Amino acid sequence: MARRRKRRVRPLRPADVAALTAMAAPGATTSWLLPQSGDLMRDVASLQTCVAREENPEIRSVFARAAIVMGVAAIEAVTNDALAAIFTLMTGEVPPHCAKTPPWRHFAGRSARRVALLLRHGKFASKRTYVLWQIERITGAVADDSLVQAMDCLRHARNRIVHTNYRLRAEGIEATDDAPAVAATAGDCARRYLEFLSEGFAAFALPLRAIERAVPAA
Repeated sequence: MARRRKRRVRPLRPADVAALTAMAAPGATTSWLLPQSGDLMRDVASLQTCVAREENPEIRSVFARAAIVMGVAAIEAVTNDALAAIFTLMTGEVPPHCAKTPPWRHFAGRSARRVALLLRHGKFASKRTYVLWQIERITGAVADDSLVQAMDCLRHARNRIVHTNYRLRAEGIEATDDAPAVAATAGDCARRYLEFLSEGFAAFALPLRAIERAVPAA
């Protein structure tokens, strides 16, 4: 029986050690493991710059696919920020004499259980529908159809990249293999969505922010 040859393990270089040390440093998780929606927006912009400057088609496609994935991640993060802001408001104490003033009066008597369920187990489509409905209910503002369609197209492209068994569904979305062309829309799509949510929430005096407490089990 032939003996197996042992593989030599390459020793860590100083650069590897430095990187691991930096990742293990206090507070490092907040910068790279727990990015905020604003961080992801900047990531998309940086990747789009790489797509525009790269001349090698293969590397350009890598940057493009990354921009698409990060663009959807930014959109999903902003949606979670919006839900977190609503949840924090619903579960927090109402300051004295503020029950009938914005934003508290807009959510008086409403249960936080649905928001908790969405944050814990909800699909993106359900989360987005709830957030947009709250903005429409309170302010009357409705997201432009072109924005919603652009987000759906971007998510469709992301699914084709990260899910190997993803199949084109009868959703009226055309398939495209031109990743750079789709990536070029990622930043604008995420920015428009963020602006709509920010303006809507500002209208009823509720700033977008990350969740401040753990979401209880539903």
